[in-house]
Amino acid sequence: MPTHAAFALVLALAVLASEPAKACDRNQFVIKYDVGSAQISQKDKVRLKKFARTAKHRTQVCLFGQADAQGDPEFNRLLAAERVNGVRDYLLAHGIEEESFSIGAQGESFTLWGLLSADNARERSVTVSHD
Repeated sequence: MPTHAAFALVLALAVLASEPAKACDRNQFVIKYDVGSAQISQKDKVRLKKFARTAKHRTQVCLFGQADAQGDPEFNRLLAAERVNGVRDYLLAHGIEEESFSIGAQGESFTLWGLLSADNARERSVTVSHD
């Protein structure tokens, strides 16, 4: 019978394999969020505006949103989508074309080590990148 660690490893690898941001691994950064929030910080708005200037001339902009495993799974799924859509909307307003986006979101993620509380802050994020 598989152990919890082996099960977590299989799930983590499956999540990583399906992550759309991997197609755009250059020029990548991560936006972090507070618990239960989809608000983009002023610091990250500056980063996104700078990113938009360079990404306007690219063919693909990848966004991958996540929420941590705390709380209701449906709420987390919706929160991850709200985060990634907020970043998309901000980039649209700064000149990125709609057809350039490759977007994914998941309500919670599984880390290599399992569901550790230390991983929660890392999971409350949107990864932003372009080709």
